[in-house]
Amino acid sequence: MAQFEVGKEYKTRSIGDYDCIFTILITGRTAKTVSYFFLLTPPPVWWWR
Repeated sequence: MAQFEVGKEYKTRSIGDYDCIFTILITGRTAKTVSYFFLLTPPPVWWWR
C-alpha cells in the first residue's frame, strides 16, 4: 500500500483547466490520518471577481 511522505509535494493538473495545478504538501501523518497544505496555481479566475 502506498503511503504519503511528510514534506513531499504531490501535484496534478485540473481536468477542466490545464493551466491550473493542484499542489498538496504533506505536513504530518499518523497511521490513519494525513495533514496537508493545499495550494492552487494559479488561483481560479472566479476568486478575483
